[in-house]
Amino acid sequence: MRFQVLISGKTHELELTQAQDAWDCSVDGHSVVIDVREVSPGVLSILRDGKSYLVRQGPNQTITVGEHSYEVSIADPRSWRSRQLTSGSTAGPQRLKASMPGKVVRILTTQGAQVKAGQGIVVIEAMKMQNELRSPRDGKISSILVQEGKAVIAGEVVAVVE
Repeated sequence: MRFQVLISGKTHELELTQAQDAWDCSVDGHSVVIDVREVSPGVLSILRDGKSYLVRQGPNQTITVGEHSYEVSIADPRSWRSRQLTSGSTAGPQRLKASMPGKVVRILTTQGAQVKAGQGIVVIEAMKMQNELRSPRDGKISSILVQEGKAVIAGEVVAVVE
């Protein structure tokens, strides 16, 4: 997963790859391995190079690491691609695919339901970041191919809109 992250006014390129028991993390081309565990809602323990960091999610897109707070925002790497794809033809069934590996935390509609373009269908979570997959057009949900609590891989079809 690649992200463009704005931290306290400075833009960084972040790439995350899930390894066996840790995450390979590249920030601006510098690779580090981190181990992440949720200790309570909104609080993560991160282990990097034998040093532990407590990271708290704060209000208004802030995170606190130790005694330091940072304003953080993440640009959606798919937004330009999504606009480009939806500007073309949407004839025929449209397959919603997971944009990242993660866990399905919520299914927001049911098979057979009528949906509007942009309406949320499925929410996937990875590293405590949630991503809502939305309908590319008005239509009917012909199938939902995932279940809440189950893992998905990047590119896996999660639903079909006709």
